[in-house]
Amino acid sequence: MGRRRAGLALLAGGLVVMLPWWVRNQALLGAFVPTTTDGGECFYIGNHPRALRNLHGYWMPPDWGFLAGLDEAGANRRLFALGLAQVKEHTGVVLQHALEKAGRFWRPWPHTDIVGTGAAVLDGATVLPLLFAAAWGMAEAFRRGGAPRRGAVWILLLAGFATAAHMAFVAITRYRAPVEAALIPFAGVGLACLKDRHTADERPSPRSRS
Repeated sequence: MGRRRAGLALLAGGLVVMLPWWVRNQALLGAFVPTTTDGGECFYIGNHPRALRNLHGYWMPPDWGFLAGLDEAGANRRLFALGLAQVKEHTGVVLQHALEKAGRFWRPWPHTDIVGTGAAVLDGATVLPLLFAAAWGMAEAFRRGGAPRRGAVWILLLAGFATAAHMAFVAITRYRAPVEAALIPFAGVGLACLKDRHTADERPSPRSRS
């Protein structure tokens, strides 16, 4: 199957999966909602000036009365509009917070004040080796070229897209889980390379055998 045909098949599969959701949203909300009506809320609370250096990375208003009278789709549009107004009025703060959200997204462990010390240590003990091994595996994929390199490029594009999306909305360490799952095959390659390197280092040289 050629690349164009494979791309069309992927697009068709995506449309088949999403079409019932779009029909449901149109019938229930009376509007085209491609994904979810949570987008406006996440955009608003994630780009509020008070979200900067907030423990949770976002600011939740104590009262949502300003959305009174709006339906779900209308509230979503209103929150997007308010979020854009915040971005325009506090651009510097929003950009600074976006960088903070990128760091939060790739933070190996969550804040101990949120999940507790034990959970944070366990999370870091699993994520750090995964990221290290995956980085090694990707380096090997780029060295080999061809299909492995193309695979690594796709995963890096996925990681970049996920990072940018959460920089624009809300970033929490658990939102990184889909990217981590995509990194697992490269982590396996990295561990295999490390094992081969260790085996080669332990193998006696011809001179030492003689």
